[in-house]
Amino acid sequence: MAYYVDESKVMDFESIQQQDFTAAPNKKSFSHYDTHLWLKVEVSNQSAKQQVLYLHHQDAYRLKQITFYETQNNVLLNSFDINLSNDLDRAEMYGTAAIYKFTLEQNQTKTIYIQATSFIYQYYKLALFDEKHSAQYLVSSHLIIVIVLSILTGLMLYHFILYLMTFFKEYLYYSLYLFFNVTWGSYEYGLLGKYFGWYGEVYAVLHFIVIFSIISLGLFIKSVFQMPKFYPTENRFINIMIIMLIMNFSYILINPYEILFIFIIVMNIVAIMYMGVIISLYRKKAQFISYVIFAQIWLIIFGYTALVFYQGFIDYNFWTRNSWILGIFVDTFAFSYLLSHRIKTLQEENKKSKYKSKRLEALSELLENISHQWRQPLTRINASVMRIGLEMKKNKMSNVNIDKKLNDIEELSVYLSKTIDDFKSLYNKDRTSKLFNLRDAIESSIEMIQSDFQKNRIEVTVEVSHDIYLNSYVNEFQQVLQVIFNNAQDALISNDTQNPHVLIVSEKRDKEVYLQISNNGGEIDPAFIGKIFDAHFSTKQKGEGIGLFMSQKIVKELMDATLTCHNIPHGVCFEMVFKL
Repeated sequence: MAYYVDESKVMDFESIQQQDFTAAPNKKSFSHYDTHLWLKVEVSNQSAKQQVLYLHHQDAYRLKQITFYETQNNVLLNSFDINLSNDLDRAEMYGTAAIYKFTLEQNQTKTIYIQATSFIYQYYKLALFDEKHSAQYLVSSHLIIVIVLSILTGLMLYHFILYLMTFFKEYLYYSLYLFFNVTWGSYEYGLLGKYFGWYGEVYAVLHFIVIFSIISLGLFIKSVFQMPKFYPTENRFINIMIIMLIMNFSYILINPYEILFIFIIVMNIVAIMYMGVIISLYRKKAQFISYVIFAQIWLIIFGYTALVFYQGFIDYNFWTRNSWILGIFVDTFAFSYLLSHRIKTLQEENKKSKYKSKRLEALSELLENISHQWRQPLTRINASVMRIGLEMKKNKMSNVNIDKKLNDIEELSVYLSKTIDDFKSLYNKDRTSKLFNLRDAIESSIEMIQSDFQKNRIEVTVEVSHDIYLNSYVNEFQQVLQVIFNNAQDALISNDTQNPHVLIVSEKRDKEVYLQISNNGGEIDPAFIGKIFDAHFSTKQKGEGIGLFMSQKIVKELMDATLTCHNIPHGVCFEMVFKL
């Protein structure tokens, strides 16, 4: 086994036979300048029978053209040529391999010359088989690479689906990173040729698609570290790198093989800049940087191993030949872990943001409910002040009446202050329950609204036993009663109900207490009755819908009870069920 590099690129077969070949192993890599390579294989049949042999050039799929010359005693016996840019010749390829079949008689020796002309990067791997083992090798070759690329493809699809579900840009850039590496690997290791018949100059440019994988990596890193926001200097360097890579690819579209040295120089500059960015992020203690460093150390080691392999500086073996895709494989799992950790962090931040939002909503509810509960007491205070003022102007108000009105104002002021404390307690984890008499709590609540009921001639009937006690939160319970009483009064007034009436009834059943508050102010539309406890839903034109929503929240979450509503003939009934 020997080789000769035709630096003139024009020598014919007769001239080549006169050259001195250099001994070599059955697989070797060369510089990207060595595009015209000749190989010489001497084969002898030492067996006692005729041999039909198959000479494989396993890396022929990347060539521009390959020609086999069969000779014996320097006499040309046969030749076989495959031009991989010709559709008819492509049919002669066996996946990634070009195979030459020849026969050796007993004790016969032949010399096979192989002329291999490449677009870029010259390397070869030769193997000699009989028919049986030739077929077996064709089936099993590239199995490991197929498995690796299949795993990368699965990860690519998985993360792209996650992007469609979440719209996190990190998933999109990572999917693109994997897509371009899978595409590059499928070409570089011959799978596109083996399964799709993609050979020749048109597809050779796919070797440079690795540029787009690096661009995607840059976008991924920018997004993970939120560089535009937190690391503007590093972000500018990444942007410069991306621009250089795009320009690098545009050069390749002009003439990829004449300016390959520019490609190599630019890629090295980009690698240096990229490592500078990583070091800068490490010094600034950027979150997740340890994952990136681990991933990139392996990628750089394997990447430069691939580079020196393609330049012919190191031997051809499994690790050097497949170094880039193996680096991507290790890199991928490191980035997958980084991404899962990053998304988990985002989700936790999102939860915290939602928690803050809920606290703001709760504060808003608190203020709206205080406003709702203050409305009537403030009206009464205002009316009392106006009454005192008018009566004093007329000198008709006695000291007794003034004291009564002032006491009324004082009681209402205490109630307003108490209302704030009561609503604050809804959001206080340290609140305590106490035993209270149900009828007393109801009558106390009625007293607060009694003047309005009397003004609107609303009759209140209380049929609640004096011996029912609840161990719960009396202040919050009275807030709920105020909401229900206010809603009843609004319904009775708006419907101009004759003989307006509110009935309050209680009943003990086993270990539960049922409290029903009904009025004859008209039924609620069945289409709306299931929504009256929703936030900001109201059957009133100017209603805010906060009262009943908060009431159910208090009864359910604080008092461990239920609050429901149903229509009755000519009215509505609110029912609360408490556990004893």
